[in-house]
Amino acid sequence: MTDQPPSTVARYRLDPLDRGVLGPLTRRQLVVLAAGALCWLLLSVSGAGMLKPAAVFAVAAFVAVPPLGGQPIVEWLPLWVGWLLRGRWSRHWMRPLHLTTATVPPGDPPLPSWLGGLRLVAHPTERWAAVHDDAAKTLTAHLQLAGTGFTTLAPDQMELLLSGWGQVFSTVPPSEGLARICWSDMARRMPLTGHAAWVADQGQAGGDVEDYARYVAAQAPMRHDLVLTVTLHCGPMRGVEAQQEAFTRLRSVTRVVQDALEEARLSTFGPLPAGELAYLLRAGLDPTGVEPAGGVRPGSLVQRLGHIPVEAAGPMHTSVSTQRVDVDAVMHRTFWVESWPETPQSADWFDGVLGDRDLEQVLQRIFTLVVEPVDDDKALAELRSAAARHGGEQLAAKEGRIRWDPFKARKASAVTAREQEVAGGAAAVAYTGLMLVTAADVDALGRAAKAVERRFRRGRILLRPLWGRMELGVAASLPLGLGLSREPF
Repeated sequence: MTDQPPSTVARYRLDPLDRGVLGPLTRRQLVVLAAGALCWLLLSVSGAGMLKPAAVFAVAAFVAVPPLGGQPIVEWLPLWVGWLLRGRWSRHWMRPLHLTTATVPPGDPPLPSWLGGLRLVAHPTERWAAVHDDAAKTLTAHLQLAGTGFTTLAPDQMELLLSGWGQVFSTVPPSEGLARICWSDMARRMPLTGHAAWVADQGQAGGDVEDYARYVAAQAPMRHDLVLTVTLHCGPMRGVEAQQEAFTRLRSVTRVVQDALEEARLSTFGPLPAGELAYLLRAGLDPTGVEPAGGVRPGSLVQRLGHIPVEAAGPMHTSVSTQRVDVDAVMHRTFWVESWPETPQSADWFDGVLGDRDLEQVLQRIFTLVVEPVDDDKALAELRSAAARHGGEQLAAKEGRIRWDPFKARKASAVTAREQEVAGGAAAVAYTGLMLVTAADVDALGRAAKAVERRFRRGRILLRPLWGRMELGVAASLPLGLGLSREPF
């Protein structure tokens, strides 16, 4: 949402509405507090004295209110219980192979449980494919994006481009079955293998070649793949007619999104075929398993095969812990954007956050923005609830009962601006950000995660590690269009 200051440069608000039911308290916190108050009342009436009822309510308040590691204990309890009940063996997975299937059930899926239910479905007549999530009953198409360098544009051009980009997320109404639109920036290290091979062919050619060899050895550029996924509700897709109907609807919606992207001066390629989807999945799971730009690794399997087969896109082995996910030769840690900047930002504010500097330990990082449409009635109800809450606080401040500080004033103005936008016909959306960091070992992963957290903190963005839900974060961060459908963060 935009907020125009006295200057001519537009500023952008990113802070969402308060999600609390009563002030900052969520529904689950209120239930625990109400249960504690009820126990306090019943114990007091039954003649248990004052100490026991007070202790019971104090325990309920301790469980419901103070944050522990970023959120209260009542939010952690379901996660801890689920982690313990899943058992040790469910956290490790290895792909069933024809040499080791003697003790493997024949129905064992070729993907780990946190990617279970996914399959690539090819269009019956056209040369593109989609990801079908059988569990969520959704179908996802992929578009690859390309455009001019955003940071090299003039401020007025940035405003025009960003305005068109914002309209992409509201171009398809929820009534057409739109589940979500996700934007992913996949950046991974690309060793200059072709340049190194050229240096090796020169032999003893003199000091200039040696200087160039040292320069090449010190470089590790990042390759960026920008992918937009469009996800529709499609049902079970049983039968040829249902599959064709789902593909027709998805192609129609994808064309609308592509037209909106062209208005934002972004070139699109797609929907992508099955081979490209397999490449994106393999690169996201293990970037060391795909060939670098500028050459191939001598003797590698991909060099001998010439491509990545679709059936080889998934992992061979995964191991899940509370702090990371090991996939083949790399390790992942996922973060959820807990809070966005609460002050208006310029159009190019995110460039410094997603830059490539000071991230030597990072093999790959994927930033995914998940945007889901919100029903108009639900959006209006949230706005009215937030407006009533802030209006009550402002009235109490005028009466001298509470203090009206700049933070409360800022949130109240954000709600007012949101009301004006919805009244003007703007579509309501919910959004969240996910960051996936990939490194080669435990020490490198720790240093890379701290570097990414510091960079986001400098941009006034607070990241929270998804402790105990790392595998779900990895699945949602990959360009598969899963979003937050498997478990709400």
